[in-house]
Amino acid sequence: MAAVAALRSIGVTRITQAASAEEVLTCLNSQPGYFDATICDLRLEGMDGLAFLKIAAADRLGTIVLTSALPADIYQSSLRVLQQSGTRIAGCLPKPIDTTALKLMLLDPPRKSAHTRGCSVSALMESTSVTQESIVEGLKNHEFITCFQPKIDLQTDQFSGAETLVRWQTPQWGLLQPGQFIDQVQAYGLMDALTCQVLAQACDLIVAWPRDLPSLRLSVNISATSLQDSENINRWREILDSRWILPSQILLELTETTFVANDLELLEALTRLRIAGFGVSLDDFGTGFTSLKQLRTLPVTELKIDRSFIHDASTQSRPAIVLDSIINVAKRLRITTVAEGIETIEDATYLTDLGCKIGQGYYFSRPLPADRLILWLRQRQREQDSKHA
Repeated sequence: MAAVAALRSIGVTRITQAASAEEVLTCLNSQPGYFDATICDLRLEGMDGLAFLKIAAADRLGTIVLTSALPADIYQSSLRVLQQSGTRIAGCLPKPIDTTALKLMLLDPPRKSAHTRGCSVSALMESTSVTQESIVEGLKNHEFITCFQPKIDLQTDQFSGAETLVRWQTPQWGLLQPGQFIDQVQAYGLMDALTCQVLAQACDLIVAWPRDLPSLRLSVNISATSLQDSENINRWREILDSRWILPSQILLELTETTFVANDLELLEALTRLRIAGFGVSLDDFGTGFTSLKQLRTLPVTELKIDRSFIHDASTQSRPAIVLDSIINVAKRLRITTVAEGIETIEDATYLTDLGCKIGQGYYFSRPLPADRLILWLRQRQREQDSKHA
């Protein structure tokens, strides 16, 4: 089986296969502990995959990947059902399984960290015991660090800035990815403090940015809950003002799944950000509450198209039609479109041909520390210069 070969190629040695849901449930009952990954077919003997995942102890299944030979619209709707019910799914793969895509899902940074320790992400979370006190201590000691994923202008192939991403370098558990602490930071009411630290680090990179390189514009993720406190906008301005940085050099990314777009309070906050000079990006567009119609009122300058649209659009008609519609409507509204999760040259070429403005993903670069971002950009410029020589 291709999936088994893919698992072995990334170092997985303990593999259990079962043809029926009953066999899997028996396996779960007889084997204690956590599994690193579960590849679940939507069609199982005895019940379908949705029913199985509702019955099974989902927190023990590790990284869950759906697979099916059914039409694409069925496994995509299955993915939405499971996500909305709270089941954490890495993604869907049609049959026959693309082993490269499977490995990318299983080696996603938050899960890779857990895998190398021999346990699932949920097991790691239990072992690390991320408490309010540990987060406060981490903020006090500046243990939260940033890395930067480049963004490329698909139409010109030029560097267009980078997204600022946070990691937690803990003395107890090593480097933690956002999926291992962000929910706790939010739950303990510490997101504002973390956002200020991340924004300050982003601004420090802009100040230190070499003058011979293209100008740097950085994206910084913010939570909708932070916008409920109107003073946060003033705090962010103070961070920029103290470093003589213009708000136009910062793009604030808001995850759309965290808010209801008709919220007047949010609309006011986004408007204030635009008045202050910040760019405003709507992250994960297409997965939450906003719709194309509501873009008429949201004062955003950028749309980040969710990667789920990207992966299927080049081969399936429905995602392709939706993706084309998003790009065309955004273009008519003069909103920049950003495609995240680009992993292949085929993805990049397809999105370029559709007219998408910006691309971001492993095809171009993984997230990099500040010094390596500078080296990466210099190397890229040398390669481009040699092509045109």
